[in-house]
Formats: sequence, C-alpha cells, structure tokens
Amino acid sequence: MVDFGVVEEWNNPPAVFLFSNTGDAPLMFLPLFAEDDVRISFPNHAIKPGESGRIEVFYLTLNTGKFSRTVEIYSSASEKPIKITVKGDIKYITQQAMMECPQWGTEPKLNKADFDFEVLVIDSFNHEPIAGAGVNISSPLLSITLTTNSKGKARDIIIPGQYLFLAESEDYYSYKVFKYINQNDPIVIIELAPIVDEPIFALKEDTGEVQTKVVDEPIDTIAPPEPEIVLEPVEDKIELPVSKYLPNNIIFLIDVSSSMKSKDKLPVLKIAMKNLSSVLRDIDQVALITYANETNVILESTSADEKQVIQDKIDSLKSSGFTFGVKGLTKAYEIAQANFIPEANNQIILATDGMFNSPDDKDSNIFDLVNDKAEDGITLSVIGFGKDVKGTQRMKKLAKKGNGTFLYIVNEEEAKNILIEEIKLQSKK
Repeated sequence: MVDFGVVEEWNNPPAVFLFSNTGDAPLMFLPLFAEDDVRISFPNHAIKPGESGRIEVFYLTLNTGKFSRTVEIYSSASEKPIKITVKGDIKYITQQAMMECPQWGTEPKLNKADFDFEVLVIDSFNHEPIAGAGVNISSPLLSITLTTNSKGKARDIIIPGQYLFLAESEDYYSYKVFKYINQNDPIVIIELAPIVDEPIFALKEDTGEVQTKVVDEPIDTIAPPEPEIVLEPVEDKIELPVSKYLPNNIIFLIDVSSSMKSKDKLPVLKIAMKNLSSVLRDIDQVALITYANETNVILESTSADEKQVIQDKIDSLKSSGFTFGVKGLTKAYEIAQANFIPEANNQIILATDGMFNSPDDKDSNIFDLVNDKAEDGITLSVIGFGKDVKGTQRMKKLAKKGNGTFLYIVNEEEAKNILIEEIKLQSKK
C-alpha cells in the first residue's frame, strides 16, 4: 500500500510499487480493463527470475478529501490477482491534475495549449552535449524531472508558462534559470561549467631576474582597428514587428466580482494587461468589458496607440458583486464582430476565477456560441484564477471550443509576459 498522507497540492503523482521475481519462470503481467479513475503502468516484457521491476498507479480525481483506491493486477504467476492500494487526503487539486491524462501505449493528444518542448544541456567550454544530465522543470503548478540522452537532449509535453529549470550532472556545477516557454520558443539550452580541480591559469616561477632586450631598429606600431558599427534594423527592437505579426482586434472581458479582489488575481491581471498594451501597435485595437452583477463596456474599441487612455481604464478596474458572465461574453462578441479586421487576429481574452455562467444559461448553449464564433474567426482565450475545480474545467473547455489557449497566472513575475506571448502565438503570420 502507498499512503500519500495529507497532500496540499494534488497533481496526479504516481504510487510506485517495486517488486522482484523470486520464482523460477519469467513473469508477465496481463492486460487490464480500462478504468476512468486509474491508470496503471507496468513492464510490457517478461521479467526474468531474479530481476526486479516497478508498477506505477496513477489515481485520477478532481475531488478533494480522503480517498482509498484498491486495484487488482493479474500476472502469469498466479490465477489470483495482486491487490494494491493507494490512499491519501487531498486538500487542493492543481491545474496539472485537471489536464487530460494520456492513455498508456498511445501518443498523447495535444490541445492548443499543450506543446512539445526540448531541453539541450551542453558543456560551457567545448559546447559538447552532456548525456545523463538531470533537469528538473518546476512551477507552482507542476514539477517534472527529465534525463538527457546521448545527444544531451530531453523532451516532454508542457503548457506555456514561466518555469524554473535546474540542471545537474556529475563533474559539473549545477545551474538554474527561470525561463518563459511556449510554442514559439520551445527549446531551452543550458550550459554547465565543468568542475576543475587545478587552476586554469598557471603562473611561471618568479626568478627575480629581469630580461631586457635592446632594439636598434624602430618598431612598427599598428593602430587598433576602428570599431565596427553594426546597425540593427529598428524593427528587430519592436516586440510585435509588422512583418511577423498580424493586426490585433483584442477584447478584454474581465470578471470584476468580489472574489477577484485578492492580490494574486485582479492586481496581477492588471500588470499583464498593461504590459501587453505597452507593446501593441497603432494597427492594433483594444476594447475592455467588465462583468459582475452587470455588464459594462469600460472602453469601446480603441487604437492601441492610445496607450495612456487604455492603461488608465485598466487602472480603474475594481472588484464587487457576483459572477454572471454570459451577458458579458455576448457583448464581447458583438464588439469583436463590429470591429472585425479581416486577415488579422480577432480575439477575446476572458479573465475569471469563477463558474462564469448564470443560473439561467446552459453550458451547451455557451459552448455552441463560442464554437460558432470561432468558426467565424473570433478566437476565445481564457485566463484562469483561483481553486474552483469545476469552474476551471469549464474555462478550459471554453478555450478549446474557442480555438484559443487556457492560461493560468500564478504570480506577478509570470504576469509580465504571459499575454504578450499569447498574442504573439495567435497573431503570428
């Protein structure tokens, strides 16, 4: 039995059971019937006598509280099943746990938020790949550890976000770095410095003698070359160069209900919105709608060149009331359609921590609306906050129906670039 005890943040960790074949014949595990709440990973080859192996049990749940789950595994050693149990007490379900788990033996399905990324670990002196390096990738929502192959590479699937990368290898100093990664920037290169026992530079022994040389002929002097001035194109300094990114018609739909008052919600969202507005161009336009008890258009569609006007409106956002957002979503689509830009990124960015819909609206109607508008060329992306599991599931489904991305801002540092990267993703030519 594996007892996880009290788990403050549940992210579907595996319960690991180690075993050894103490019999005289090879040991094989038999296929299992699929179950909704459990995934089991075991060796798919014969375990020879004397050899060992491991079984991993993943308990998939979106419910908090105490649990105990027993599964039966059949092997070639006996007609009776082996019963193994996992138990624990879950306090909070993380975003990672709410992601769809891949089925064993199949390639995982990617939605628009998930992407394949690569880590390359190399020697900082000779730039040769480092095999067998351990790389831990972590954020407040997940933690995974990878091992590099013979080419110094490791791959996995992840969602866009800010992560701490910690790389370690024998005979090298460990190195850690924070990096934001997404589909446009999916490769992380880490250079490790080798541990050197002897000093790199050796000084010759001082004999106390001074060597001199008399030069009869004049020495030609060579003037140092004048520094070469390289002019970089101005466009390279622009965050969203016109040559690379389409115009943007952005409508912010912001939940300003009372629950968004928390310092890690609306204040952090304001940082993300203001940072985005600072890099938008005069060919882009922005509208701002809020919802709680009522829906209010705070800013009609405005040229992104009016940066002070936009940022003042963002600063004016305050929280109060309940979370009824369907009317707000309808209004956002009206404004998006009225200001639609052909051959451009027409996008609604919804930010909320709640259930979003009002009691009189069915989920199916909301999803149909979002899906229909996505087919008309209006994307919906969602920024999620808080710990409302059902609300988060609904928001993820909305983003998927809207051909957009589900984003999760966990701190002020991540807020700085997350919307800029999202717009780059959606508007890239």
